[in-house]
Amino acid sequence: MRHVTGADHGIPTPRVFSDLTARLRAQPPPARTVADRAPIPKDAMYADPSDMTAIRELLHDILRQDPAPLHLGIELGEIEQGRVSMSMTVSDFMANGHGICHGGYLFTLADTTLAYCCATAGAPIVTRNAEITFTAPAHTGQTVTATATRRVSFGRNQICDVVLESDGRVVAYFTGQGTTPPTPKTQVQA
Repeated sequence: MRHVTGADHGIPTPRVFSDLTARLRAQPPPARTVADRAPIPKDAMYADPSDMTAIRELLHDILRQDPAPLHLGIELGEIEQGRVSMSMTVSDFMANGHGICHGGYLFTLADTTLAYCCATAGAPIVTRNAEITFTAPAHTGQTVTATATRRVSFGRNQICDVVLESDGRVVAYFTGQGTTPPTPKTQVQA
């Protein structure tokens, strides 16, 4: 009886992964870093939701201060009130044991796009909860575009749907709820 390995099915072997790990460690860090960033003043993290120029500036300012998306190469695309698209090219280090993009990276892209979509309301948010369904694989070298659409707002909360697409097909569907953190008491104005 012959022993079957992952290589027999096109799945990278541990040797392939160790070679990939060595190549990744030898690569210089990404060109865009946040090491030199100056923090955004808290009062500058808010914008008038009816002023799309101010909203676009706010989102670009937030992205410049956001280490995770910068590290992954996530870029802002279209920005409208209640709708934002962002994209990410799947790098070799994002591959899982099946040789496709690890779902955690797709979740991060979707979660980030949710946050920026919610921020078109004029204030930063954090994700309260989220769910993702993976529908097709994304492969290294492909660009995945996430488009978030706000479906409902209530109080400090918003619910958005995010569709992730690559090469004309849906690779994941994400639904999440974002909430604007309460204003700290030190910022409450009398």
